[in-house]
Amino acid sequence: MHHPLHTLYQDRIHRFQEVAARENRILRWISFSRLATVLAMAWLAVLGVKHSQSLYYFFDLPLFALFLFQVMLYARHKDRRSLAQQHQSLNEKELACLDHDHRRLPDGSAHADAAHEWSHDLDLFGTGSLFST
Repeated sequence: MHHPLHTLYQDRIHRFQEVAARENRILRWISFSRLATVLAMAWLAVLGVKHSQSLYYFFDLPLFALFLFQVMLYARHKDRRSLAQQHQSLNEKELACLDHDHRRLPDGSAHADAAHEWSHDLDLFGTGSLFST
């Protein structure tokens, strides 16, 4: 039988994977929409040059505002995806700790002082050390 926290972490991991997948889908649609907006702006600019009509340039202004909004929206959803991925990673690490699987955790070996007489005796750094738990 699993520890109740085991189920909690697995549920959270699954939920954050779903959030990240949803944000990926939204990001793809925003990217497509931005491309369509840029193409529409270019098309209006070409028509303005071709027909020597400044009215076409006037219609480019709201499209440019839309493009800036899409850039802002993209950044917001990218941040949401990143946060969901970070939460997923954190819960995966917590699950690994609960299962006593310390291989995926940082071991702090960069901080180990080989010259210090107690550094290795106290198991401060390394796999399964105080640093990694």
